[in-house]
Amino acid sequence: MDAYQLLLDMYPLLDTFPEQESRNLVERIRKIVTDMVLEPEDNGKAQELQLLLSLSYDLGYLAEDVYAFLTQQLDI
Repeated sequence: MDAYQLLLDMYPLLDTFPEQESRNLVERIRKIVTDMVLEPEDNGKAQELQLLLSLSYDLGYLAEDVYAFLTQQLDI
């Protein structure tokens, strides 16, 4: 997994989330993905991100193809 590329892929996508999620789900996802770049030895971050991506997909914030692409990058 290339955590830095995942971070770059996530930023524009997160701007499409509803405004009410900007200080909750979006902020949490950005922090986790950034932490994955800064602390690559922490494998738990990938599992956290997987959970938040699943939630985002289930809430309708991510299209199926985008969700599949992002989760495939996680490779967990």
